[in-house]
Amino acid sequence: MITVFYYEMSTLGSSSDSNLRFFLTRDQGERAYKLISDYLSSLPDAEILVLDFPGHQLMDASFADELLIQLMEHINRGEFGRRTIAVKGLTADTELNIRAVIELRRLQEKIAILMIDG
Repeated sequence: MITVFYYEMSTLGSSSDSNLRFFLTRDQGERAYKLISDYLSSLPDAEILVLDFPGHQLMDASFADELLIQLMEHINRGEFGRRTIAVKGLTADTELNIRAVIELRRLQEKIAILMIDG
């Protein structure tokens, strides 16, 4: 049986900022990648990690590239075993930014990011 784990992105990397809504810059995305990849690696194999974003958030293309696209590339290469991610709670603007990064990068391998509503 597959277990679904959740990571509240509003608490990303800071116990003092429990209301993070802006996911901006390549630097912040790199730090987020380190935290999320370490957490994903610690989960049992073949499990799903849902990155649960707060409502009314904004993620720019640089952050999306460093966190989500990098994660999916590494997942596709099997670097996390059979673990994978899904994202929840993205705004329409954030979804557009993610799609733009995928198109601009012209990735050699296809990636798919499961987006969960609500």
